[in-house]
Amino acid sequence: MGTPAPREAIPDETALRLCEEILAENRDRWWTVNGLWCRGCVRFSGGDPGKRCWANVPGNRGCTQVNERYHRDVQGRV
Repeated sequence: MGTPAPREAIPDETALRLCEEILAENRDRWWTVNGLWCRGCVRFSGGDPGKRCWANVPGNRGCTQVNERYHRDVQGRV
């Protein structure tokens, strides 16, 4: 098999904005997979947005929810 094509980096400001939007949507849905993911992410980051899941991988690609929202909403507008 080949190596996967590198994905475009998500700008810090965009990743943080998407993360905050997703977090707000999941705040009252803690029983869902995405809600648990957000809750754990915020808890284990110690409140520092730069330590959340999206920032743990080069290019801010550490959170699947942020990645999906970026591709759907941000890149879809181009």
